Amino acid sequence: MDKYDLLEKIVNHYADLIKQKAQIRFFQMQSDNIETFIKEAAQTYSQHQKDLKVLLKVHIPNGDLRAKIEEILFSQCHAFLQEQQKMTIVSTELLARLYVANVFALINWILEHGVDDQTIHFANKVQNYIFKILSI
Repeated sequence: MDKYDLLEKIVNHYADLIKQKAQIRFFQMQSDNIETFIKEAAQTYSQHQKDLKVLLKVHIPNGDLRAKIEEILFSQCHAFLQEQQKMTIVSTELLARLYVANVFALINWILEHGVDDQTIHFANKVQNYIFKILSI
């Protein structure tokens, strides 16, 4: 196994971990308060802080964790929004992209500053705004 195969294997491991978290998140979507979920996900990111900080900076084919996570989050969020068949004041694609940007902002903040209750509470409010307020 060469270094690129190893990198791909490691990236896929973390992408699968985040994919599982995202699936749980959309399963719990009916809840107005997902702070507990966000906190658990944040703690997972924090536990893998060193690896994630490095991997999110690597941008080579089959070894780009950020691109894989973006695709996972976007596809799951977009599919969820389309399944709900709610009218929104903006396109579901834009909402999904806002969600992805929000998650990455949170991941990057946690990797740099750690997990705190105020950040988790704020992230819950932002996600509530994206999914509840922008839907008619």
